[in-house]
Amino acid sequence: MGFYREFNYKVNVKPSRDFKALRTHIRFNWSTKDIRKLVDHAKTLRDRAIILCLFQSGMDDSTLCSLNVGDVRRELLEGKIPLRLDLKRRKEGLPYITFLAKDAVEALKAYIRERERKEKRKFKEFGDDEPLFVAESWKRKKLERIQPRHIQAIFRKLAIEANLISEEYIRENHWNPARAHTLRAALASPS
Repeated sequence: MGFYREFNYKVNVKPSRDFKALRTHIRFNWSTKDIRKLVDHAKTLRDRAIILCLFQSGMDDSTLCSLNVGDVRRELLEGKIPLRLDLKRRKEGLPYITFLAKDAVEALKAYIRERERKEKRKFKEFGDDEPLFVAESWKRKKLERIQPRHIQAIFRKLAIEANLISEEYIRENHWNPARAHTLRAALASPS
């Protein structure tokens, strides 16, 4: 409507939705206890590493999904903590630097050891352009990059299991306020 008003067009349109009926969404404010609950409810080492990497770095889920082995290999093998990540934000294309603290680095190492065992090869043999986080499937030979929708599903399931949000709320509102994206705000909060 603002576009038409700006150019002096008169438009007689009535809103098609009953705005009083719109649901109000709650905003989820993470505490370190909440994040610990998620980590404790994570079923796989990959999911633990994802939660901690998202929380400690401030990355969004699509940036995490785009991480390659080459993004972490050198500093991980050198045992650096914090581990430095030189990244580029996909939406804006802007380069930035972030770090992973000890918890995320240890979780990442455990996940990589598990991948080494399952794939029967050493981390040093992984290609630099291989995805760091792979989708877990019965087709283990095919290393498919994890997608944001996978991370959203992980957070939906874990938020319910950890009693951070109810299944009824998600069903009624079709979204999870305790989703991965909200971890970015938690990084900046003092709690």
